[in-house]
This record gives sequence, structure tokens and C-alpha cells, in this order.
Amino acid sequence: MSDCLHDIHALFTRRTHDVHFPIECRITAAEQGFLSPTRQRESAFFAFHMYKGMDEEAYFDDIHVLMKQYDGHAHWGKMNRYHVEDMHTLYPQFAQFQQIRREQDPDNVFLTPYLRKIFERA
Repeated sequence: MSDCLHDIHALFTRRTHDVHFPIECRITAAEQGFLSPTRQRESAFFAFHMYKGMDEEAYFDDIHVLMKQYDGHAHWGKMNRYHVEDMHTLYPQFAQFQQIRREQDPDNVFLTPYLRKIFERA
């Protein structure tokens, strides 16, 4: 984790992002859920926030690239840059989850525009 913290600091030293909200960090134990970001591994969560109306695109793009270097998995309730192609790599049981999801929701009633990006090919 110390390498990641160092790289976060280096990123914000190198780039001129308006970081106006504290970066939160927490440690958590491994879980077993198919789509858990902590599936079968202890993890550190880093929460990067932007207030609505701020220029967040470059900020979140840089964070995404950095976190991918550390096998980062996005929090499901937060904005992220992942797509369906990423899910198969990040979550080994993603195909099994997709099969169950399609059986339980064949009409995609529960798919929002955000979840479509994550669960379906464009």
C-alpha cells in the first residue's frame, strides 16, 4: 500500500488537479461475493471525490490509470471507467454472474444506463 500512496502523491505533484476533497482510505478483509472488489483478497479502498460541476474528467482518468496499475477494482456505487471487457479480467466469475443475471432478469428491467455499460457490450 505504501507504493500506491507514494504514486498517488506523485500523481498530484506532477499534475495540476484541483483536489478539493479529502482522499479517503480504508482497509478491508477479503470477501467471497462474485462481484466484490475484495473477492478473495484483503484490500485497501481509496475514495476520490469531486463536487458536482467541477472538471472531473482528467482527474478520474488519471486515477483510473493509476489504480489499474495496482489491480484496482471500482466501488460499485462510485463513478468509474470500467466496461464489460474489463469485468471478465477483474472478476473471474463474471460470466457465471452474467448467466444468473440473465436468467433472473431476462427483460433487463434492472439494467440502468450505468449498468448497461458494465454488463453489456456497446
